[in-house]
Amino acid sequence: MFIIEMAKLKIKINNRFSFLEKLCKDYIIDDETYDFEVSVTDDDINKEKNASDGNFSVGYLESICIYRKISEKVPQYNCILLHAAVIKVDNDAYAFCAKSGTGKTTHTKLWMQLLGDRMSYINGDKPLIRIINDQVYAFGTPWNGKEQYGTNSYAKLKAIAFIDRDITNSIIHLPKIEVLPRIIHQILLPKDEDNLSKTFEILNEVVGKTNTYLLKCNMDIEAAQIAYTQMRKD
Repeated sequence: MFIIEMAKLKIKINNRFSFLEKLCKDYIIDDETYDFEVSVTDDDINKEKNASDGNFSVGYLESICIYRKISEKVPQYNCILLHAAVIKVDNDAYAFCAKSGTGKTTHTKLWMQLLGDRMSYINGDKPLIRIINDQVYAFGTPWNGKEQYGTNSYAKLKAIAFIDRDITNSIIHLPKIEVLPRIIHQILLPKDEDNLSKTFEILNEVVGKTNTYLLKCNMDIEAAQIAYTQMRKD
């Protein structure tokens, strides 16, 4: 058992395997108070094992189940999990969403190539997005993808871009009415009806407060230049 602080929430994790504690080492705090706690059962782990397409350790499977439990609870705190790569540039966060294999990580690497030390990763795969004092923030989590691009950091979310692969590079504002059909596939929907309703409320507020774009791009450095220039100035 240990307590982590993530997205400015204190969470007690009742783990059984050491994998989780190693995974969360940068987020563990020395505290006895917490906002909520999570644990998983053997049945949860077995279901995850049967649904997975690899031969994963029980510790890894427990970690996936734990993060799902966390994600189902955080809507109570104006917070959602977003499947995205989130980077930080000059104290602003930029989120990139796309279907798996489209190139979120590859595109963000172009930003690093373009901007150097001005750019850092908040989370490369599964950040938390939380509304605090009417502002939208992106937070790092220990669950940051197979490349493990991420830090225990956060920043105000300036923009969300949805990536489509194309031969040429272009970026346009994506009308809010077109955002929901795209972003709905990038969040975890709680099974609990109240938390599901709250998730949609948070999602609508996040979209309403954040600039949204459609980025059509190839994997040339020009893609990062065009995206950065447009997203920074708005």
